[in-house]
Parts: sequence; structure tokens; C-alpha cells
Amino acid sequence: MVVVKGGKPFYGEVLGILMLDMTAPLIPGNVGNANSYNFPVRYKILDSIPREWWCDKQGSYEKWFEIFIKKAKELESEGVKAITTGCGFFAIYQKKAAEQLKVPLFASPLLLVPVVSRMIGKNKKVGIITAGGKRLTQGDFLENVGIDSSIPIAVGGLENTEEFHHVHVTEKKKDINPEKMKQEVINVAKELLLKNPDIGAFVFECSDIPPYAKATAEATGLPVFDFISFAHLVYWALLPRCYSGFM
Repeated sequence: MVVVKGGKPFYGEVLGILMLDMTAPLIPGNVGNANSYNFPVRYKILDSIPREWWCDKQGSYEKWFEIFIKKAKELESEGVKAITTGCGFFAIYQKKAAEQLKVPLFASPLLLVPVVSRMIGKNKKVGIITAGGKRLTQGDFLENVGIDSSIPIAVGGLENTEEFHHVHVTEKKKDINPEKMKQEVINVAKELLLKNPDIGAFVFECSDIPPYAKATAEATGLPVFDFISFAHLVYWALLPRCYSGFM
């Protein structure tokens, strides 16, 4: 006999997502659009953390972490089975926050880089496409997700783009041209591949560019890993499938 316990006013939201308090349009495929997932998700806003928090040369601040972990624990208490974020630069909190939570935390797709590196072999690089190329290689963003000097990487940043940068970083542009943004992402990937022909796969750090993963894979001929594919991997780990069929 199966006994089902209660205690909460709602159920069934598998993944909790910590989002910055931004107003940019988030199309399907974006972490912040619930249509991106094949399962229920629950959003929590990290109010008081500024959108450009990761741009500062000093990196993260302890007060930002206090907000981060408080909201993560709220999601945990509301019943989610795992937690992710709407900004890959939250990688800097991965190690510290995971130790304080009872459910799995995957703060950034950058966690996948060591795994992808071993998938493609030590003679190939993992190409990382990020919102801020120079910023990512400063501070402890990489170290906190297990990326060290033994893992060959090449980093391509979107900070010099027009559409992406002014829609998702500065928020000066209030609407979005998905085709233009797609081409910007593809161009950065191609330029990075031209400079590093030994790239064997891409990892998208940014939560705003998974909508363009398919186009990037088609344009480069390489696999692309991102927030959304990572989320579905975690989902199937939390709720493994029941298989049926015949032999």
C-alpha cells in the first residue's frame, strides 16, 4: 500500500529556478521561459541582486550570496527536487551553496565542461560561449565548477554584440530580434572555432542563448550543451523513466 503524505499547498514542480530581476523578453528555449521544459518548474526572483552583478571586477559579493542562498532554501522548502539559475555566472556560488542545500544544485552549465572535456578527449578543447568572455576567466567562476588548467578550453564572449548585449545585459533594447541574435551567437561560435580548430564541442554558459543551440550545432557541426539540455538530464535523474516494449 502506497501512503502519500501532504503538508504543502501545491505539488509537482520539479525544478526550481533562481532568476535575476530583469525585464528582457525571454523566448522559448530561454531558461526564463517555462515552455522550454517538458516538466513543471517554479521560478524565484533574486530581488536586490543587480542584473550586472557579474560584471564587476571584484566578482561576487557576500551580500549577493546571502540573497542567493536564502531564495534557494525557499525553493527547497516549497518542494522542488533540484535547483538551477538564470545566469551561468552563478557558477561562482556552486560549491558553497551546494553544501548548504538538501537538493541538488546545478548553478551553471559550466559544470558540464569537465565531463564534456573527457567525452571529446584531451587533444580537443571545449568551446565556451558566454555573455562576458573576459569576465569569465577572472575570479573563481571556473574553479568553483571544477575547471582548471588541465581542461583545455577556448572562450568566446558576446559582450561586443549589439542585439544580445543590449537586450540581455544592458536592457537598453526592450524587444528582441531572434534572427539577429541567433546570427550573433553563430558568428561568435564560428570565430572561436576558426581560432581554435581543435574545439570538439560547445558549452553555452549563458541562459539566454539555448534557443540558438540547434542553429549553432548545424552551423559548426559540433554538439552544443546548455542550461536546457542539462535541466532535462537532471530531470531524468530525479524521475527515471519506466520502460516498456518488447524483445
